[in-house]
Amino acid sequence: MTIQFRHIMLMIKDVPAAVKFYQEGLGLTVVNASPNMAELDANGTKIIIHGAENQAEVGGSPILSFHVADLQETISKLESLGASLQGRIREPSFGKVAAMRSPEGHLLSLLQPKSSNQKAMTFEEAIAYTEKLLSRTDLDDAQLQSEITNLVKTANGARGFFVCFLTGEWELADNPSPAIIQALQAEPNAIAELLVKNLAMSTAMAIAHRRNGDEEQAQGSNRVAKRTALLMEKVDLSEVQAIATQMQDSAKTNTGEYATFLEKWGYDDEQKQAIANVLSK
Repeated sequence: MTIQFRHIMLMIKDVPAAVKFYQEGLGLTVVNASPNMAELDANGTKIIIHGAENQAEVGGSPILSFHVADLQETISKLESLGASLQGRIREPSFGKVAAMRSPEGHLLSLLQPKSSNQKAMTFEEAIAYTEKLLSRTDLDDAQLQSEITNLVKTANGARGFFVCFLTGEWELADNPSPAIIQALQAEPNAIAELLVKNLAMSTAMAIAHRRNGDEEQAQGSNRVAKRTALLMEKVDLSEVQAIATQMQDSAKTNTGEYATFLEKWGYDDEQKQAIANVLSK
């Protein structure tokens, strides 16, 4: 059967107070409610609020992400209902972002997107933003995850993220944290093809650099390939596997979905064989 997303469940100490918080603070629709359980609708997404039997169940949750029209107004409204701002309001190129905790301790990610008449993030800006993001020490895992998820939603953001992440001197690139993996898993359509192409291109470039006697550059390409393969393994997405299979078939047969891509870059038989081999692992 096809897997379908059903709802997000939050374990709450005070269900009526939580209903008031999400209804008045974020404008969610109350579908039904009782003293111990309520169902809320967030523009088609179902959120179940369930009474907790003990304090140990309260407060642990996934991140609830919302786009808002006016970030400052929403923060003020939520604070008046008992929420607390986590860190500062950040202004990446795609909008304004804040993290808050509800009175029960659940983490909310709030994004006020840039309006359509504002300039979108360029590839170069995405590289610079990723470098700044990965250098910060004041973000917890939830905040880092939210930032990367929002960044890779766009083509330039995803491309810039991978260029910086895979080529830079980042310990996280050699041992990616759950926050990074979960951020990438949240946007499979944005990152699947980029991961496969990065692995193919870095594998082929390592061969080209060695032919030219440039071992340092070859080692750099090998590192990118190793990091990319690790990300592909850890995100474990069907979308990545499907594209990897298509790329492998094109490398073996010179036909199919990615034959034009391989021809465009002028890869020869040795390089294409190496691409097919690395994608079979």
